[in-house]
Amino acid sequence: NTVAGFLGSPMAYPGFAIINILAGFVLFIYVVIPVSYWSNIYDAKKFPLISSHTFDSTGTTYNVSRILNDATFDIDMDAYNNYSKLYLSITFAFDYGLSFATLTATISHVFLFHGKTINQMWRKTTAALKEQAGDVHTRIMKRNYEQVPEWWFVSILFLMTIMALLCCEGFGKQLQLPWWGVLLSLTIALVFTLPIGVIQATTNQQAGLNVITELIIGYLY
Repeated sequence: NTVAGFLGSPMAYPGFAIINILAGFVLFIYVVIPVSYWSNIYDAKKFPLISSHTFDSTGTTYNVSRILNDATFDIDMDAYNNYSKLYLSITFAFDYGLSFATLTATISHVFLFHGKTINQMWRKTTAALKEQAGDVHTRIMKRNYEQVPEWWFVSILFLMTIMALLCCEGFGKQLQLPWWGVLLSLTIALVFTLPIGVIQATTNQQAGLNVITELIIGYLY
């Protein structure tokens, strides 16, 4: 059905993850958000209860064209101050807030509950590489198949990074992303790949990086 098509099969989720999702959904959709709406937090009553659109101070859809430079797409702060601050529906505001909380919780949870295991696995991996040993499956694979050289992967990463930098700095800079934005994105991916991977492997839930990337690039650029 539609729900399974969007979220995936519930059979792939461990029981504790399903219970956690259900409890969080009930808490925020039936308690926190209604209370916040009727308390008029962030002028919530001016806007729809549930909406992913952005709004101005009058409650109408935000007209982004009024605050952007048509040529460069940069924000005109004078036009912004004369028009309106940007508002979100109370549900969308909580969605953004919880997304930031999710990323923070992901890092802290993995460090506290899986840090020891990760450290042990790292030591075993490095030791196995030095001894050229490994488990029985690894030894069988090495005897029957030629291993892909590590420098292949490093070369692909290096070449793709150079191409990304050239694309950003070339073509009249139409992509509007400076060269350091590429390096920043690689750094963010390096930091979050392991903790997000651990959470997805154990709960079948993946935390999105869009909120933190939007915040960082919006602040820096």
